[in-house]
Amino acid sequence: MKAVHRDDQGLARACRILLAGVRLERLWTAEGPTAKARELLASNGGPLTQGERTVLLIAWTFWNGSARAALAKELEQLPVEPLEALRLLVKLSTSCSEDGLAGKGN
Repeated sequence: MKAVHRDDQGLARACRILLAGVRLERLWTAEGPTAKARELLASNGGPLTQGERTVLLIAWTFWNGSARAALAKELEQLPVEPLEALRLLVKLSTSCSEDGLAGKGN
């Protein structure tokens, strides 16, 4: 079986683009999650809105899987099917990248 190479910079950039959709890109750097992102994960989103919390959970799930269970529970509570919710989030992240965040190299 072939070893999978993890591209941390590319993954960090993807997380920033996703988080930009809810104006939380500051929670991720080119190296990964900030201390504030870790704090928000530990506090179940703290003061974030439900939408912001969901996007943060998705970023953490992409990053290292640590929010996988919380994200699954969150998606079950949305008024749309989980796959539709993820499709909408992908569409949101695509429009964010088109707005220029993806080209900043962060």
